[in-house]
Amino acid sequence: MARNAHVPGAPAISLGRAIQAPSHAVDLGEIVFGPYRLLPQARKLYRGDTMVRIGSRAMDLLILLATRAGRTLTSEELMTAVWPGIHVERNTLRVQIAALRKLLGVEPSCLDCIVTVTGRGYAFAVPSVSTTPLRPLSTAPEEQDLSPPQPALPLTRLIGRDALVTEVGRQIGAHRLVTLVGPGGAGKTAVAMRVATLVAGRGEEVVPVDLSPLPDGELLAAAVAGRLGLPGNSLNPTATILRYLSDRRTFLLLDTCEHLVATAARFVEAVLAVAPGVRILATSREALRVAEEQIHPVHGLPSPIAGQVAPADALTFPAVRLFIERAGAASAGLRFGAAEAPILADICRRLDGLPLAIELAAALVPHFGVAGLLQALSDRFALLTSGYRTALPRHQTLLATVEWSYRLLDEAERRVFRCFSVLRGAVAWDDAIAVLSFDAADAALVKGLLQRLASKSLIEVTPDGLGVRCRMLDTNRDFAWAELVANGEQDAAMARHAEHWTMRLENWTPEPADSASQRTSWEAMLANVRSALRWCWSTEEGLPLGVRLTLAAVPLWTNLSLIAETIEAVGHALDAIPSGDPTRRRDVMRLHAALGGALMNIDGAGERVQAAWSTVLVIAEELGDREARLKALWGLWIDRRNQGDARGALTIAQTYARLSSGVDDPLFAILGDRMLGVSHFFVGRFATARGSIERMLARSGTIPRSAQIAAFQFDQSVAARCFEAQILWLQGFPEQARAVSRRNVEDAVSSDHAGSISYALSEAACPIALRNGNLEELDGFAGLLMARTKGAGLAIWHTLGRCYESFLLIGHGRRDIGLRQLAEVLAELRHIRHGPLLTHMLGEYAAILIDAGRPVEAERALREAFGRLRRNGEGWCAADLKRVRGELAARNGNPVEARRWFERALAESRRQGALAWELRAATSFARFLRDQGDMAEATTTLSNVLGRYGEGWGTQDLRRARSLYDEVTVCSSIAAIRSV
Repeated sequence: MARNAHVPGAPAISLGRAIQAPSHAVDLGEIVFGPYRLLPQARKLYRGDTMVRIGSRAMDLLILLATRAGRTLTSEELMTAVWPGIHVERNTLRVQIAALRKLLGVEPSCLDCIVTVTGRGYAFAVPSVSTTPLRPLSTAPEEQDLSPPQPALPLTRLIGRDALVTEVGRQIGAHRLVTLVGPGGAGKTAVAMRVATLVAGRGEEVVPVDLSPLPDGELLAAAVAGRLGLPGNSLNPTATILRYLSDRRTFLLLDTCEHLVATAARFVEAVLAVAPGVRILATSREALRVAEEQIHPVHGLPSPIAGQVAPADALTFPAVRLFIERAGAASAGLRFGAAEAPILADICRRLDGLPLAIELAAALVPHFGVAGLLQALSDRFALLTSGYRTALPRHQTLLATVEWSYRLLDEAERRVFRCFSVLRGAVAWDDAIAVLSFDAADAALVKGLLQRLASKSLIEVTPDGLGVRCRMLDTNRDFAWAELVANGEQDAAMARHAEHWTMRLENWTPEPADSASQRTSWEAMLANVRSALRWCWSTEEGLPLGVRLTLAAVPLWTNLSLIAETIEAVGHALDAIPSGDPTRRRDVMRLHAALGGALMNIDGAGERVQAAWSTVLVIAEELGDREARLKALWGLWIDRRNQGDARGALTIAQTYARLSSGVDDPLFAILGDRMLGVSHFFVGRFATARGSIERMLARSGTIPRSAQIAAFQFDQSVAARCFEAQILWLQGFPEQARAVSRRNVEDAVSSDHAGSISYALSEAACPIALRNGNLEELDGFAGLLMARTKGAGLAIWHTLGRCYESFLLIGHGRRDIGLRQLAEVLAELRHIRHGPLLTHMLGEYAAILIDAGRPVEAERALREAFGRLRRNGEGWCAADLKRVRGELAARNGNPVEARRWFERALAESRRQGALAWELRAATSFARFLRDQGDMAEATTTLSNVLGRYGEGWGTQDLRRARSLYDEVTVCSSIAAIRSV
């Protein structure tokens, strides 16, 4: 946004495309719901006074739904309106709806504002929505609105710049000097010429002056005079120009001022002082810095990030649209669709969205194809050399564009420009200064040089919530790196870079990435760590620093759930440490701890996990490091728990609890409570487990979430609340369990930590939604689990997501498909040895097989489940497995055995205080008694359980039990009457 760019009274401009809204949509200027304000015409969403970043498709959907609040829009209506003329799968709509729910759901009151109407579509349902009608818009009389009907277009169509052209046109109507500032190739000249075309279309005098051919500023006035038709050979052409312009209304376009910036500034000041009817639009890579100047930045065209937007959406981004059009012009008949969208997105992103670079690249598609072009872009300067013959010389190759700016720098600026190429992403201002400075005395000089580079559009400087950040466009970086290598400076620069980021992370305390600024900071750290490690592993001198940096970066990778990256880096680091070096034992221990933590998310349990944590334990005991020993015990406890060894896990948890009592760090103590709580849960001691979990939750609030994640993989409070919710459900509080699990998901999502989100979904939200019979809620949770774990290195959690998807298929009547998928998932759970879910899921699988008339397969599944139960002591689901065994005996026509298993299930659930398992057992037993004709005992069995419930009457198990109770009560009454 330009500085001082607001024009009072000017109509708002939609930055997005027009969409075809369904009929009956309300035409509103403002819609308010919860803390949000939606401006449909301006396509903007605010939370309080803060504008919310939202994708274009998501904005389309929000406008459509909000303008028809309370009405159901079918999926077909939404897809037709948001993707006109494009065939998209229904899953694409679901992904966009899920993203929109997540965006709005950070505010609890809006968590359910978009509801799914099963079998129909979606509706916007917020308790309180207020609307403001669209007001008439006016333009202030003293300002000119320079957006008339568009004149004939130039030879090449300007793509993705309509809003920018309109905004600059309004600015130049309200102010006398506007400067378009941006890097070479950003399209400043094209935008300026389009604005000039609009002005000329109003009948005004437009005088464009190209300053790029001028070798020095002395010729500037003569060049302008020539364009005005004045004699340029006078002794004082500036005076001649000023006299001529003093009483005229003229629009002067000064294009490419950066190499004459001082002279151009003096000339502009002189014109503005004596010619009140003259307006000036200038283009430059740095501002003129004169009074009255309104600076409008021109950046690259918006480009999609591959993998973060749907392919159909990627094709609508301006950078991709420009590429497609120019490639089509280079070779008639070229067509691009969803299959090519990720490649096109990557090409445009790597070219920084710069129109010049995109046009040069698109012209090569007939020779390389898009996939080949992406590979060839590693040497973009050699590749992009064939611009339009009519283009300016500096625009005919990408190299010439950057070299033009580089030649204008002094030697000190060039050194900093070259060295900046080692930095990746938008780094903090202080980080850049530290990397580029040789010592403290050099820092002040570097700061001034960076400011000068920013003023010349060679680096971008932007403020955010954490301070000031700076970055270099990839095109500039490639050139700067080539110059760095040519000067033999790359190793020294990379060594300073790697040392800085090592020290930075060694002293880093993770803060929650709950803002765009914080996420940008983490992304920049990650990009620079990756770059630094590549250099460290490439040179013998860099290996020791690579080990230090790997250890320092583990908390960052853990907070970002970068599992595979952690494993790869740790492997390199372990290889870099000389075998048997006794001075490096602590480093080896810490690296194996990082390896064990990462492997738990891929293997779940098994030899590799055990080996890593056993190594940590052995070295910790050698070194007398109690905290490292505790961490090793935690890792081994996770391994036992994931294998389903409930008794073994409890033993380790008890050992951990004893050792942690003497450790100062409170995080170790609260973790001990959680380990005890989870372990007691799995052996079936629910009351004891609940006490440990509640004790842990009462103390965990004092420890930052990011510190919990960095040390122990997950937000420990989120992990504990999963079992709080499960215990509540088992003890007969299904509504409270649902509420806790939903709040837990909200809390995890607010952290944006994939591991914690996956934990909250798979360990509580999904199973409780399944057990409550809430398929719509399960659909949402399972979908989110699949989306957050796909391609994120979280293989176990993705498998669990497929497990819950199987139950959705079965619940929606696609039993055969669901059973096949569930069998595949169970096989995968066996392979990765994820025991906690496997044992109970075998019982659920058997129950469905019994209903499907497949008792032999059900028997096989139950034998496996009971075998695991005996070996591992997984008492938490013993009662429900015994109930299913009773169902199978009843189906096989063995009433004596059936009664015995049902009675065992009831006794087990009562002993554990598991009212939910007791309800299921009572329902199965009562159904069996009904079929045996014993209505009185069936009635008594159900009434004994139903009378102890005080909530959850809409849940599946209670609905079934109540229905059966009503049936057997009526039958019992009839039987009693007949017996009289």
